[in-house]
Amino acid sequence: MKRLSGLFKRADSRMKAVLLLVGIAVLASLCFLIYENKRNRESYLQMYEERQQKYTELLKNGLEQIVSAGADESAVRCWFSEKAEVSANSWAFCLKGETVLFAKDEQTTDTLREMEKKDVFLKQLESQDALVTMAEGSDGYAAGVITAESYALTKGQVPQHEMYLYLIFALIMMAGVMTVISLTAKWNQAEKKLTAVSSAMRRQNRKLERRAGQEEEDEPESVMEQDSANLYDAELIRLFLKKSDDPALLPMQLLFANIVMESRYYARQEIFDTLGQLKQFLGRTHVVGEMKKGCFIVLMYQTSPEEAQSVIDRYRSWIRDNGDEARTRMELSVCEVTEDRSALQVCEDYLQGGEM
Repeated sequence: MKRLSGLFKRADSRMKAVLLLVGIAVLASLCFLIYENKRNRESYLQMYEERQQKYTELLKNGLEQIVSAGADESAVRCWFSEKAEVSANSWAFCLKGETVLFAKDEQTTDTLREMEKKDVFLKQLESQDALVTMAEGSDGYAAGVITAESYALTKGQVPQHEMYLYLIFALIMMAGVMTVISLTAKWNQAEKKLTAVSSAMRRQNRKLERRAGQEEEDEPESVMEQDSANLYDAELIRLFLKKSDDPALLPMQLLFANIVMESRYYARQEIFDTLGQLKQFLGRTHVVGEMKKGCFIVLMYQTSPEEAQSVIDRYRSWIRDNGDEARTRMELSVCEVTEDRSALQVCEDYLQGGEM
C-alpha cells in the first residue's frame, strides 16, 4: 500500500498509477455487471418456467375433460393440434404411458420414429437448452410444453436490456476515465507550476542571502540592502503575474508606485525610504516588487478597488499629517485585474504607456 501511495506522490508515475486503478475499477465493475445480468437471466427464466407450468396445467385440465368425455387417441391428437400454441421454438407434446402420442404438430408426430418411446423423447429434450414442463393427467396421459431458452429470453427482451446496460456502462466508464485522466493531468500541471515557483523562490532566497552576507563599508548602503531584501525583482514579479489567473486570488488590483524623478539625482536609499512609507499601509496579501529603478508594483491579491483606494488615501493622509509633501514625491495609480485582461497584460500595458 505504501508503494502504491508513493506512486501518486511522483508526477512521473502518478498517471500510470491512476490508469492502473481505473483499469481495476472498470474490470471489477464489468465483472459485477456480467454477474448481475446472469442473475437477471436466471430469474427471468425461472419466472418464465413458472408461467409455462401454469399453461401446461391448463392443457392437462383440457386433456382430462376430453378424455373423460370418451375421446380416443386420434381425438386427443386433433385437440392438441387445435388448442396448443406452437412455434418454431415453443410447442406442446402429449404422452400416453410409454409412448409419445403428439409432438408439436401432426407432421412432426408422424416423423418421430424411434423417438416415439417416452424415455428416448424426454432424453432428447433434456439435452437441449430448453425449458420443459409437464403435468400428469388421467388414464396415463401427460401434457408437456418445451420452449428454447433463447426464445424465452428474446421474447422478454432480455438481450436488448443487457445491450442497453452495457452501452450505458461503457459511456459512464468512458466519461469517468476521461474525467480522472483530465484531473490527474491538471494536478500534474499544477504541481509543475508550483515546482517552478518554488524553484524561482529558492533562487531569489539564495540571491538575497548572498546580498545579506556581503559586508558593506558604509551603514547607509547596508540599510538600503535590507530594504531591497523585502522586494521581489522584476523576473519573479512577472512569474507571479503569470500565475495570478486563479479565481481564488480575485478580486485583484495592481498598484503602481512611481518615484517622480526631478532635476536632481535620487539615491536608492531615498527611494526605498519613500516606498517604506507606503508599505506600512499594505496588507498581508500584498506583494511588492521593483520593475525598474523608481518604478514599483504592488500585487494586491483578494483586494477590492475600494480597499486599494483606501490604502492610497491613508498613505496620502499620513504624508500630509507628517509634513513630508515636500520630500521625494511618489505617484500612485491602481488598476483592476478582470477576466478580460489578465494581471500580466495590465502590467505590460502600464509599463508600455498604453491605455489603462
